[in-house]
This record gives sequence, structure tokens and C-alpha cells, in this order.
Amino acid sequence: MRSPVYEPLAVDDPRQIGGYRIAARLGAGGMGRVYLGLTQSGRRLAIKVIRPEFADDPEFRRRFAQEVTAAQRVQSLYTAPVIDADLNGPEPWLATAHIAGPSLGTVLFESGPLPVDTVRTLAAGIAEALQAIHRAGVVHRDLKPSNVLLAADGPRVIDFGIARAADATPLTRTGGAIGSPQFMAPEQVLGHSSTPALDVFAFGSLVHCAATGQSPFGQGPAQAVMYRITTEEPHLDGCPPELRPLVAQCLAKDPAERPTTAQIIADLTDSPDPVTSAWLPEAIVTSLAPYDQVPTPPPPSPPFATTVPPTIGLPPAPGTPTPPPPHGQAWPSSPTAAPPAQRGNSPALMILAAAAGVLVVLLAVILAVVLSSGDDETPSRDIAQSPSTAPPQAQQPTAETTGPQEGSSEPSTTSTPAPDAGPDNGVKPPGTFLDEYKGIGITGGYGITFLDDPKRPKEGDSGDFDFYFDGSYLWGDNFAYIDVSAKGDYNTCHDTTLYEGHAMSSPGAGSRLCVYTAEGLLGIVKIKSLDSSHLVIDLQVWQGPADR
Repeated sequence: MRSPVYEPLAVDDPRQIGGYRIAARLGAGGMGRVYLGLTQSGRRLAIKVIRPEFADDPEFRRRFAQEVTAAQRVQSLYTAPVIDADLNGPEPWLATAHIAGPSLGTVLFESGPLPVDTVRTLAAGIAEALQAIHRAGVVHRDLKPSNVLLAADGPRVIDFGIARAADATPLTRTGGAIGSPQFMAPEQVLGHSSTPALDVFAFGSLVHCAATGQSPFGQGPAQAVMYRITTEEPHLDGCPPELRPLVAQCLAKDPAERPTTAQIIADLTDSPDPVTSAWLPEAIVTSLAPYDQVPTPPPPSPPFATTVPPTIGLPPAPGTPTPPPPHGQAWPSSPTAAPPAQRGNSPALMILAAAAGVLVVLLAVILAVVLSSGDDETPSRDIAQSPSTAPPQAQQPTAETTGPQEGSSEPSTTSTPAPDAGPDNGVKPPGTFLDEYKGIGITGGYGITFLDDPKRPKEGDSGDFDFYFDGSYLWGDNFAYIDVSAKGDYNTCHDTTLYEGHAMSSPGAGSRLCVYTAEGLLGIVKIKSLDSSHLVIDLQVWQGPADR
């Protein structure tokens, strides 16, 4: 059964993780990919598999283990409890109870701001979740709409504590930030210590966003938003009057001036359980039904040991079918000739056999001649080579196309020395302009590969440049912003040193980025438009320098 809200598995997705059957994809982000898993009894789990880039870092594993252990102590009606985890495998994973509902981010994107009464109930549930998280000694550090799920019986806060584990990896130590800019606290932006008050600030931004559909600190490039968070007061003009005083207190620059979660709960409700069965608008309640339609898991892959490896030694008898390779592998195979329909010594067959023998001898003679002509010590011809007055080809300057300059659609040409002669490996000299693409659309969870056809994004996160559904992260090998006053060309990207590791919070429309890939290519990306689920870019691709 195919679900309208769950993404089907791709060919390379696992069919089983830790003994749990995998039924579908739930999403992807900067930390990894999330799957819908099923226990033997049919209970649904959300299983997050951590990216290899994080899993390879010992400090991440150490902190991840600490945070998972702490998260298991969190007990609240408004969190997704941790059910299972594998902290020591090649790809660590964490399983929590699956929540049958969309994220707050999805609802805001599809339906707009929520009614005030719904926001108050939502806020009370989130405040209770934060209270339980803080009691367990955990600070969420990445509270945002995509980390709040909406179910019929109340909201659920997910992914608490994982951001702290990622904060220790080289991917973030090199300049990238963990946390979504619109929901970061000033002390988080400035790199100060994290306390529960950090989550209260994010809570205030989230409540404002749920009620208005906007961040209290506006939109734009991450640096601009973070600057406003640390230096400017929030813009609360559109916030409903019933919520504005609480939001303003939560967004105080000084952490000591923000309310505690207990004070927030007391301000929002007089009931010990603030959530009622009719807390969501009817349109959203109706949209929850497909989340209960669990897709049927695909059949399990056959065990690796049951497949037959390729035969080494004597070939199979004529007409014997070639055994299939193990799942996920492909072996080169040559067709086995079928036995002839008749056997006999007819004249036609004898003539064909003789002709074949002559052809074999001829081929052998030709091969011997070719091989002997390639021997440097044996003259292959008697015609003398006339000396050339031109310098060797490797020393001649070559014209190099450097791509369109700023403000021009035509490539410019500069003269650069050619590299020393050597085997042709298909790699262009550094600075060579390769191609340009206009108006590439990338849906969340898809990416493009510069070596391939960038106009056709592929599902998954293995491309040179990826954009994730929650609109919070871009993913590539190395990012750097191009200053507004600088030219968007190869030299600008080559000279800058302000690269941000592998993950970057989504920049605003009009931003320009330099992106280096592991294959040695340089992409210059211009953001044309961006929302929470779709990105449109222009792209120039260059051959990058050898020293990157």
C-alpha cells in the first residue's frame, strides 16, 4: 500500500535497521535520514540514521551516547520517547516512538498561521515538554517548527539534545552553526554556554511564528538574522495581543530575564493537562488521517550468504544459466554459447571453420605488428622525422576560457601556461569554466551533482549541493558567502578563506555562494528564490584548484 504522506523507499535504502522492518522514509536533514520502522508487533518507530560524516568523529559518538542516555530519562506526554538505539555500529541510529502527524513547519507552510487558541494550547504543550527535557539535564538547542509534531492528542517535541552532539564535530567546529538562525538565542549566536534559557528564547520565536507565520527577527541571510538577534529588539507588531507579553519576555536578550518553563505553563493554562481532543482546527484534524495509513514494508532482501558467487576456474557447461549476483552487486558476465542445434560435418560448416581459422591467424599477425611498432628500441618505419622549430607542446601557452564575468553573459579568455605534458586524464586546468545553468529547481530532500546533469536533481543527500525539506540547512563539501560588493567569479571564490565546513543554514534570496566539491570542482551558486520546501538557483561550474 502506497501512502500519500510517507515517501517510498529508494533502491539503496535499508530494509531493516536493528531488527526493525523499514516501511518508508520520513525525512532528511543535516544530521541524517529518518525512516518509518515497524516492530514485530507492528508498533511504529521513527528511526534516525546518523550521517557517516558525523559518525566518523569520535567526539560526536561520545556526546551522542551521553545525549541518548539523558534523553531516555525524559518522561513527558509531549515528547517522543526514546525506544532503542545503536551507538557503536558503523552508522549510529536512534529510534523513538513515531508520531502520526505533520510537523508544525509543514502545517504553517501549507495552511498559514494558527488560531490564537490553538497557539496557546500548542505553547503550553511545548512548555511542558521543555520542562521535562530540562529536568533530565538536557538542553534542546534546536527547537524550531520542524522539530514539533502535531498529533490529535497534542504536540510532540522531538530531536532534543542531538544538536549538542553535532556541535563537537569538525563539520561545525570549522564555522558552521548548529541551530536554525531564526530560532537561535543571542548567547547561542555568540558561542556562549547553553542553559535552559536558550530553549525559552527559541520557544518565544516559535510561538510568534506559529501565530503570525513570521520570525520576530525577519528573514534573509543567516548572518543578517543572527546580527538582528544579538543587537535589535524583536518585531512583535503582528503578534496577537493575548500572546505578545509572554513572547516579549521569552525574547529578552538577557537569559536571566526570561521566564522559566513553570512560569510559562502557569501563564498559559490553569489546567494540569492543557490539551483537549479538539485543540486543532478541523482542516488540520482531517489532514491527520493519512498518517495512520502505514505503508506495507517491501519484502526483505535475501541474505547475502544465500547468493551464489561467480565461478572461479572452469567455465560452466554450454547453455548453463549464469547465477544471479548478490543483492546490490553486479558482476560482469559473458554470455555462454548455447549448444548448436545440429552436429554434423556438412560442407558449409567445414568452410566456415576454415575461414575462422584463417581469420584467427590474420589477427595474430596484425597484433604482433602493432605490438612491435610500439617498442621504443625497434624502428617501426624508415621515414625520418623532420625536426620542428616550434617549442614542445607542453611549453606553449594555451588560451583558457574563464567563464562569464560579472555583468556579462559571454565567457572571457585569458592566456595561462599549459601544464606539463602527461597522460590525458580528462581534468581541465584550474580556473577553466565548464558550464552554466539557469533556474535549477531543487525540492527539499533532493540534491544536484556538478559532475552529472545539475538540471536533474536526484533524491537523497549525496550530491555536491543539497537542500533539505525544513529549509534550515544546505549541504555541500565546502561553502562560502560571496560579499555583496565582490564579483561572483572564480578568483573571488579561490581567494576567500571563509568556508563553513559541510552544512550551512539556508541563506536568503539573492545570496551568492562558493561551493567546493570533493571531486575538485568549484560551483558558484546564486539563490534566486527560497521557501521551506523549494529552492531555485543559477549555477556556474569551474575546474577548481589543485590545492583545495
